[in-house]
Amino acid sequence: MLPHPRMALRRFVLAPACEVASEMIHPSTGWTIARLLQRLEESPHYVAIVGVDAGQTLNLAATAAQITGAHLLLDPLPSRDGPDRDDAETRSGARELQVIAARLEQLSRLPVTGRSSATDWYIGNYWLPQSLALAQAWLDGAARRQVERACTLATQQAPLPHCVVFLAPPTTGLDTTTEARGTAGTLSAPRDSAAVFVRELSHQVSRPNQGPVCEFPAATCSSP
Repeated sequence: MLPHPRMALRRFVLAPACEVASEMIHPSTGWTIARLLQRLEESPHYVAIVGVDAGQTLNLAATAAQITGAHLLLDPLPSRDGPDRDDAETRSGARELQVIAARLEQLSRLPVTGRSSATDWYIGNYWLPQSLALAQAWLDGAARRQVERACTLATQQAPLPHCVVFLAPPTTGLDTTTEARGTAGTLSAPRDSAAVFVRELSHQVSRPNQGPVCEFPAATCSSP
């Protein structure tokens, strides 16, 4: 594949490329080569892991942190399974607003350091823009717009992850993967809403100007 799918994460590729084509636009990220290289030097250093299966996402983040020596950045408001869809907190989007606020607060506390050793990195089991996908799938009207505005503002205020790892769900067997399961702030949803969430999450991940994204099939990322 051209460009190489890991090019945006590799200093030994970006540094010489920047010397000859610093303003060239990387097609999948929408960033210049110079900006991609600068991002590797910036802090705080953290990787965001996002997927439909919250348990799988947590397991991968915990395993990666254990192997690399990085810090595990746990979602401050983890998912809740099996609540009532008629709950007023759900319909109003209040729960998801709390999720966004808690995540922003946690990310804003990440230390700023000029070093780049493994122990200066953080690996999180959530990604701020996933709340945009949730709003599209499970909220309506004013509640949806409120969550979308809050998430967009939080994303602008929080440090960008150096890389987003997306555990792409399989295209088959969607109901068994997503029904009655969700990300933080997500309550159980009917099958069609689950499909919308998967589609919207994939859309958010594919948007340009948010930095490097590494996509892996979720089925290949088994629990440790």
